[in-house]
Amino acid sequence: MRPLALFFFLTAPAGALAADPEVAPEPEAPTAAAASQQPLGMSAEQLALLLRERGAGQGPDLEAIVVPVTLFGSVVVLVGLLLLLRLRQHESRQVTLRLMVEKGASIPPELLSPPQKPRSDLRRGVLLLSAGIGLGLFLALVNTEQPVWSLGLVPALVGAGHLLVWKIEPRPASGA
Repeated sequence: MRPLALFFFLTAPAGALAADPEVAPEPEAPTAAAASQQPLGMSAEQLALLLRERGAGQGPDLEAIVVPVTLFGSVVVLVGLLLLLRLRQHESRQVTLRLMVEKGASIPPELLSPPQKPRSDLRRGVLLLSAGIGLGLFLALVNTEQPVWSLGLVPALVGAGHLLVWKIEPRPASGA
């Protein structure tokens, strides 16, 4: 019973414990500047007011924590899955090679070296150029006060460079 009475005593409003509320006047609510001048001699009401004005009584915004963790977590998971798929391909190639060696079959050279993807500067150039133009237009429409649209120039110019390399680089002659 005593802890419960102590709890009510500590949590009761300031005027509720006085015999006559009119006799015990409400303490004047200080401003944050007045409360910060005397930090050691602050009453509970002054401390609560100061914390409320500074926003320290509120917990961290859940959205400010969940969104970055989800974003970076999904990137880590995606990279991990890609690495896992590459590892499984490598393992299956090694198992195939081991079985061929055990059976005494000849190993084709294509199986020893991983297949090389043909470079496609045209494809990369078109994708980066269009992504840069799209990003620049999006940023120009969203933020009109500052010239952040220029961030779209980075992928656009890299894409233009890929297109230039595709145009300049000699292609192997396709003989029929």
